[in-house]
Amino acid sequence: MEFVTRWVLPRQVARLEHELARVLPRVPPPSQQGLAASVRPPLEPQRLDALHAFADLAEMEGWLDPGEAITIRKLAYRVAFYLRRAQQENP
Repeated sequence: MEFVTRWVLPRQVARLEHELARVLPRVPPPSQQGLAASVRPPLEPQRLDALHAFADLAEMEGWLDPGEAITIRKLAYRVAFYLRRAQQENP
């Protein structure tokens, strides 16, 4: 699990942050703050679950195209999964 916490998780978080930074300008200002807060440390799986729901909303509202929404959902799921695993391994 040390490999995941030291190597995999930071890279997945960086990919998620990069993707969010790329789409943030297209999101209305009130939602931008919440979106930015969802990946602010310390990361929590519940906030990442909310990001998954945000991607659905953003796709329906037309802020993101389907490919971008899928990418954000996929990355949010991966980061939440690795965080939960790390928490189980190191309570």
